[in-house]
Amino acid sequence: MSMSVEYYDDFPVYSTIKELITDGAKRGGDKRQFVFKNKNGKEKEKSFSEVFKDECDLGAFLYSQGLKEKYKIAILSENSYEWNFIYYTITVGGFLSVPMDVRLSAEEIASQLADCGCDAVFYSEENRNKIEYVKNAPGIRIKYYFCIENTEDYLRQGRMCDESCLSRFLSAQVKPEDLLSIVYTSG
Repeated sequence: MSMSVEYYDDFPVYSTIKELITDGAKRGGDKRQFVFKNKNGKEKEKSFSEVFKDECDLGAFLYSQGLKEKYKIAILSENSYEWNFIYYTITVGGFLSVPMDVRLSAEEIASQLADCGCDAVFYSEENRNKIEYVKNAPGIRIKYYFCIENTEDYLRQGRMCDESCLSRFLSAQVKPEDLLSIVYTSG
């Protein structure tokens, strides 16, 4: 994927968030991007390159499952490393993100997911009961349900995909005027 970045003085100027993420991964390389605690409470680090590799593996997986550009993908999870790189994957892959507030009731979540016409959702195990409610709620058109606790399996499957899935992920068109995210707020 080639991308030409313009500069203002010494600062890069990006037209899209995708450019920021992909150029940041290239420039950041082996420098630390995230420090977090894993499921066992052990501190872990991920470099810019490692995060981008996770994004590429997950993006290839999503395309292999039949998701397409402009599909709306919700994230219903507590803050975590997975939440962050899934959000980045959605952005780089040309999808629209729908970050959800985990404090909402199942009914409120279902209403918002139906309202925006969401196509897929990543959810944490802690929110499984809400997702079970969503599956049977009126107006829901979600075809893809991904449990965040299975992310390592999704990454492994993404690494095994043929090259066309990764190519489609990386070449997804993201324009400055494109909608990036649908956010429901109280304000």
